[in-house]
Parts: sequence; structure tokens; C-alpha cells
Amino acid sequence: MDIFANNKAFKLAFEQAPIGMAIAGPDFRFLKANDTFCRLTGYSEKELLQRTFVDITHPDDVEIDVSKAEEIFLGTSDCYQLETRYIRKDGRTVWIVLTVTTLAVEDKVFSLGMVMDISERKRKELSHRQSLLQQQQEDFVAMLNHDLRVPMLGCNRILELLCEDNVTSEEQKRLLHQLLKSNRELTAKMQKILKVYKFEEELSRRTWKEVNACDVARQTICRMRAQAQAKQIEIAATIAENPIVIRGDGISFQELISNLIDNAIKFSEPQARVEIKVEQCDNEMVLSVSDYGAGINPSLQNLMFARLWQGGEGGYSSSTGLGLYFCKKIVDAHNGVIQCQSAPGEGSTFVVKIPLIQAVTADGRKKRRPR
Repeated sequence: MDIFANNKAFKLAFEQAPIGMAIAGPDFRFLKANDTFCRLTGYSEKELLQRTFVDITHPDDVEIDVSKAEEIFLGTSDCYQLETRYIRKDGRTVWIVLTVTTLAVEDKVFSLGMVMDISERKRKELSHRQSLLQQQQEDFVAMLNHDLRVPMLGCNRILELLCEDNVTSEEQKRLLHQLLKSNRELTAKMQKILKVYKFEEELSRRTWKEVNACDVARQTICRMRAQAQAKQIEIAATIAENPIVIRGDGISFQELISNLIDNAIKFSEPQARVEIKVEQCDNEMVLSVSDYGAGINPSLQNLMFARLWQGGEGGYSSSTGLGLYFCKKIVDAHNGVIQCQSAPGEGSTFVVKIPLIQAVTADGRKKRRPR
């Protein structure tokens, strides 16, 4: 079948386009490729016609690319765009922006892929991340000095007092309990510091995939009910029935929800209520976690996501100064925003908004996200 038979203008535009263009069938096999696409992949058109786009896609990117292509051929979507990687004939990896749209010829449906090489931009981004990583390593050392020096001095002082001859057994018991409490706090702080540092260090190596925010929220809430029940806290969850799909890292997104719920439980009085909602608003996933605790002074709300912030008036504080900072790092990595809505005596609501990969209509049908 000659795809260009009845459209010579399209054939000319396809062949002379300054961007890579290729046409594939429902079996993902290439049917046409222009010169720019051939130069980008290192294959001749004849070689490409013996391959599918899966054959030249980076293994870590195949799953999402295939799922999007299937939507094209199933008719549930007519266009998608993503950043992905091709493996050239010479083995080198090339980063591209891939835009795929439906191409209907007579009674048959094909996919038209358009690609632009963004390898240079990715190299600059990597260089920037490496510079940031070096700065983070320096900050990590400073953080250890800031957060661990004072508690260690306190522990040493307790040990010195225990070594004195005139310490009574009752006083020894009190000092040992104090030492145990200090060591637990020190361990928790160290674990939090290492978690934040590890997340920042591994961020550039993570593979972002489709994540159903509703499923992750349900699983996280289920795991945290025991913690809430121990404090007689009721967790009230309102989770959308239809999938709400974001592009991200499922483990990090789970940690984000856990941190926000943990804070809500921590700063709620016994027998209080914590509310969690996950919903779709336009083209965003909206997660909100609300408590009815002491609330936060508005003057502090711009500071609370900074590293080492440990609270102030209003009753809301952090033992490490890293919990909300960690939440913001996760949200930033997902191209989202996090906000706090609070006032003293009125509780707090933390709202997270992250862009969707695809929206879902009320009847469960997929709705393409506008570009």
C-alpha cells in the first residue's frame, strides 16, 4: 500500500522535513522513514523497515512508549508526546522529543512519529545536576555538623555525669533514660538526613513511569492506619474511583503521602480526625492532607519547606527540620507544587498538585491531556 499515493504534498513535506519523521503500522514495524530520521538513528531506511520502533528504543523506555502507541491504534488517544531515548545503530544513546499522532489512510490507521534530537540539552541538564550534587555533598557535611554536633555533646555530658562518684541510683536511672531518648532522636535525625541525601543523589538515575496516584494513596493509608489508631486518630479518606495517572516514581510518591499523614497524626490531639483526599482537578492530580491541630502562623508558612526549619509559634514543629523539605523535593521532582493552608487554632491542610499524564472523564474514558 502506497501511503503517499493520494497526497503528494504530504510526501514532499515528509521527505524534506528538518525533523525526523517515521510511519509505523499496528505491529509497530516501520513503513517509512525520512532522511533526518535515518541520520538520527544511524540506520538506512531499508534497515529500519526490517525493524519495529521497540527495537531502537532504550529498554527502560519501552514500556511507556508501547502503552502510548497502543492507545493510538486502539483509538483511545490520537496524539502523545514524551521525552525518550533511542539506541543508534552504533550503540550510542540519543535523547529525543517524540511526538506521535494518528495517520489515517483509507480505512487503515498508522502512527506518524516526529522526533527532535535533545541530547545536547540533556547533557547540559546532567552537567547542571552534577554541579548541584557536588553542592549537595558539601551541604550534607555542613548538615551533619549542624544537626549532630550539639546532640553528641549532650550525650557526652550525660556520660560524664554518670561517671561521677556521687550520682545516686535514682539519678543514674534518670540520666540513662535521658541518654536513651537523645540517642533515639539522634538515630531518627540521621536516618532522615540520609534519606534526603540519598533521594537527591539518586534523582537523576531514577526511571519515571506511569503511577496511579489513587492506588498508591490507598496502599499508604492502609499501612498508616495502625499508627493513627495507636493515638486514637480517625483517618477519613476520599479517593477518586477512576485512575489518576501521573508520571513519576511510585516509591517517592508513597513517601510523600506517608510524610504528610505522619505530620498530621503527630500534630493532632487524641480522638481527632485526619482527612486525605485524592482527586482530579482539570489536568492535575490534587492530594490534600488535613488535620485539626494547632495550626501554623501565616508568617511561618513560606519558611516551613526550607531545610532545617524546625517550627516556631503555632505548635507545628519538626524534630529534624527535614520532613517538609523532603516533601517539597519529591513534589519538585514531579514538576508539581506543594502549599500549606493554615491558621493558628484552625488546623492545617497541605495541598499537592502534580500534572497528569492523562485525564479521565466521569464515565471512565481516557481524555487526552492538552499540549
